[in-house]
Amino acid sequence: MGSFKKQDSPRVVEIVKRDSLVQSFKTRRRSVQKIKINTETNSSKQRKIYFTYNFEKIGEIDTKRQVFVAEVVIVARWYDETLKTLINKGQDNFSGNLWNPMLKVLNLEHVLDGVNEETYSICYGQIEKRYPTDYYVEYVFHVKGTFFEKMELWDFPRDVQDLSISVSSERKHEEVELCEDMEFISTINREMIQDVVNWYLYNHVEITNCIPDPKRNISFSQPIISATCRAARNPMFYYFNNYFIMMCLVFLALIAFSIEPKDIKYRIATLLTLLLTAVAFKLSTSGQLPVISYFTMLDIYITICMVFLCSFTVHLSIISIWKYDKDIAKLLDRISLIVTSAILLVVHVFYTIIFFLKTNIRYAKMKSLDMKYNKNREIRSEQMLTYLHPTTDHKDIGIVFKLY
Repeated sequence: MGSFKKQDSPRVVEIVKRDSLVQSFKTRRRSVQKIKINTETNSSKQRKIYFTYNFEKIGEIDTKRQVFVAEVVIVARWYDETLKTLINKGQDNFSGNLWNPMLKVLNLEHVLDGVNEETYSICYGQIEKRYPTDYYVEYVFHVKGTFFEKMELWDFPRDVQDLSISVSSERKHEEVELCEDMEFISTINREMIQDVVNWYLYNHVEITNCIPDPKRNISFSQPIISATCRAARNPMFYYFNNYFIMMCLVFLALIAFSIEPKDIKYRIATLLTLLLTAVAFKLSTSGQLPVISYFTMLDIYITICMVFLCSFTVHLSIISIWKYDKDIAKLLDRISLIVTSAILLVVHVFYTIIFFLKTNIRYAKMKSLDMKYNKNREIRSEQMLTYLHPTTDHKDIGIVFKLY
């Protein structure tokens, strides 16, 4: 899946010299020379690869298909011990000597608009402060595509969705470790979200890496690193077109008391019509979501309403036993009307409280992550400016590799 496709033969790339650092991840090219990248899987020690993600645009978020469209730039950096030796010797031919981490995007389904560019460049600097200044390889992957994301719909329609892009390596975990680049912070362009009416994009980007469990008996374990941005759904559409309509159907059931108790067949016919309407409405609502094995908050509400309509129909059928005794029938109708109305009000108030308390927990967590991210971004803003504007801290030695 994704780019970084593995090839049986050594990779052929082109070297392009440039006269400045990467600015907004775009390069200015000069001359061209062909070389090969070493694709051997054996490695004497575990190497660290440092990742930074830049979400440039978030397109359509399709809940039913469980996919989203995004344009993202992935930057990976790693040390290559052979670079310093070759460069100090004045060699400009790196054919077969560059180590390749064999990266791949796991959840990339389709590339859109032909945006699928990857570039390797050699830089001189310090990736992590505990390491000395040295030559390192910087990999930039720019892609626009459709990405798969398993939607968590427990809180639907007031839910917050994770939009993740996962990168893995075809090498074993013992050979390579994927980790977050602590010098350059990952970013997201919140202004470039396509469906701004239905989604609110949070400010933070969270990097997580999956470390295989050594206790599990796995013959080949691959490292995985994921960058996650998050979007909150605007629930107003569902409030008016789902909750409000279903609430009207339930409260319409009370009109059955306007029919004389002796005409029980008309009462039951009215309630069964409302019940069938609710069933059709439930099926229509389910068509907006993927097939899932659990109840969303909206499913819970519709199910409660359907159970109420069924119970109310059975209740009216039972009290119809006294339909020929007008005094008892009227008394039972009054009691039933008061009790039923009270139950409806209590259930709706209770559901509303639980609904907002439950979903607010997730909203509060997202707000906390935004605050933490903004604080972290302020601390590292100086390093980001250093990266975008050349200084003596990071030098580009003028070599860029671009895959065919």
